[in-house]
Amino acid sequence: TVTEGNVIYVRDTSAPPGTVSIPVYISCNISTVGIGFKLSYNSSVLSLLTVQKGALLTDSWCDPEIGGEEGAYKIGIVGPESDPIKNGTSGPVIVLNFNVIGKPGDRTPLNISDVTFVFVDGKKYTEIKGTSRNATFSVENGDFSNYVRGTVVYACNNTPISDAFVCLKGDDYEDSTYTDENGIFIISIPPGNYTLTASKERFMENSTVIHMGDEEVVIIDMMLYIKGDLNNDGNASKIGDVQMMWSAWKGEEISLPDYIYDLNGDGDPADLADVAMIWNAWKEEIVL
Repeated sequence: TVTEGNVIYVRDTSAPPGTVSIPVYISCNISTVGIGFKLSYNSSVLSLLTVQKGALLTDSWCDPEIGGEEGAYKIGIVGPESDPIKNGTSGPVIVLNFNVIGKPGDRTPLNISDVTFVFVDGKKYTEIKGTSRNATFSVENGDFSNYVRGTVVYACNNTPISDAFVCLKGDDYEDSTYTDENGIFIISIPPGNYTLTASKERFMENSTVIHMGDEEVVIIDMMLYIKGDLNNDGNASKIGDVQMMWSAWKGEEISLPDYIYDLNGDGDPADLADVAMIWNAWKEEIVL
C-alpha cells in the first residue's frame, strides 16, 4: 500500500569537482522505526564515499546500511521503538557524501525509488510504501578551473584503496579529501606548487610534489605500501619481512624505496628501532 504524505526526497544541488554532502529528507505522517529506498545516479559524475545519519536521527538509531554498486544503491536504516521518527516530522535523515568526478557542466539525476517505511502497531511491525521526489546534481566551475585527479592503489597489486586521506599543501592554499570506493580522488586548486600526500592507517604515507598551471588538469596515481610489508607481497610483518629489515640494517642493497623501512618515522630508515618494531610485529607483540 502506498501512503500519501510519507515522502523521501533530495533537492537540486550543484558543486565544483571535489567532495559534496547531499542530505536526504523525510516528511512523514506516521511514526516510523525504519526507512529504506533505492538511489540511482550517473557514476561518471558522482562517486559515493560514505553514508551517515542525518540531523533528524539520534544516536539510538543504527548507522545506515548500503548494498548494490556504484550508481545504484539500496539504503536502509532502523531505530528503536522507544525513539521513533514521530508523526508529522520532517528533516534530513541521511547524508550522502560524494566525490564529484565529473567535469564542469556535467549533470546527473538523483533518483530515489522503492521507498519504504516501517511502523509498529502493538507488537506488529509493518512495512508500507512511500513516495519520492527526485532532483538533479550539476557540476560547477567552482573557484578554480584546474584540479588534481588521481587514484590511490596498493603498491603490491595496484588495486584501489578506498577512504585514503589525500592532502594538497601549498604556500597559500591547502585542501584535502578522501578516496572513494574506486580509490579515486579529485581536488580543485589554484595554480601553484604543492605537496600531494596520501595516507591511511596501517600504510606508509607517500608524498610527491606537483606543479599546477592555469586551467590545467593534473592526473596522478599514488601507491601506498602496507606498513611492514617489505617484500611487497601483500602480507605484513612476516619472517621474510624481518629478514629484509635485518639485511637493510646491515647495509645490504634493498629494492623498495628507503622510506618503507622507516617504520618509526624518525627519518632514519632501517635503524635498530625499525628492526625491533618489525620483529615485535612478527611476534604479534604490536600492530604496525
